[in-house]
Amino acid sequence: MIIACSSVFAWIWQTQGLAAVITENLLDWSGGNWLVILLIINVLLILSGAFLEPIAAMYLLVPLVKPALLAANIDLIHFGAVMTVNLSMAHLTPPVGVGLFLAAKIGGVPFETAAKWAIPFVLCEVFVIMLVTYFPSISLTLASAL
Repeated sequence: MIIACSSVFAWIWQTQGLAAVITENLLDWSGGNWLVILLIINVLLILSGAFLEPIAAMYLLVPLVKPALLAANIDLIHFGAVMTVNLSMAHLTPPVGVGLFLAAKIGGVPFETAAKWAIPFVLCEVFVIMLVTYFPSISLTLASAL
């Protein structure tokens, strides 16, 4: 149900011109610099991933940021890797952190305890997000070999 609603919501946003507004604003704020655009999108992904399921976030955000990515000549495979790593961290961040809730339930510990012990993993994930974002060769090596 969440995925169906998010895809309809994304279609409405796109048909009302929100993708064009986002593209224009991203290019204005960043000066066309792909590093700044990806930094802004990373923040957007982390915030949306904290409140949405990863697949719903993909359905909502990809149609909105894709024109900006194409305008800045950012490889879509690279962006797919960045988005996947970002949204995988969403499973560990409250308030929706489904993976963290599941791990706490399986481990038989309170959610607060699991959240405290997940902090080092979230910090490692932030480091991996920065590596994948700012070194495109990490995510494009296998794709270019094919």
